[in-house]
Amino acid sequence: MKKLYFLSLIVLIIGLFCGCAKAPVTDSVCTLIFDCSNALSAEVQNSEKLELIPEDGIIYKTETAGFSAGESAFDILKRELTNNKIHFEFNQNPVYLQGVGNIYERDFGDMSGWVYTVNGESPTVGCAEYFPENGDIILFEYITSWE
Repeated sequence: MKKLYFLSLIVLIIGLFCGCAKAPVTDSVCTLIFDCSNALSAEVQNSEKLELIPEDGIIYKTETAGFSAGESAFDILKRELTNNKIHFEFNQNPVYLQGVGNIYERDFGDMSGWVYTVNGESPTVGCAEYFPENGDIILFEYITSWE
């Protein structure tokens, strides 16, 4: 009987420690947006893909994407899309975002695809090499041409 009591006590203590684990600490937050509204008015239309685009063109938006020092825009992208169960695909070396929400490069013309800006400016590095600052607005936008 003492062994059962002791074992139960050990399980309870372990459960308390595991259940009280702190959530990951984030130092900063940014706004993260995935916008494919340009596809809604693209010259080259893809009726199958148009059905996947929300009316406002926004696949995902959050103003509270937490991150810690040393995390790249790509790290944040992967975490947010995965946690929200939004399908995405990318190439490695260098990282290139092929598709988000089943909207892929070239779905709306040969020059269509995903690009990103930070606070309205195009960074000189890819999203895996860009390390955001607190309050940044990171926009991944689907473009239909490079003009």
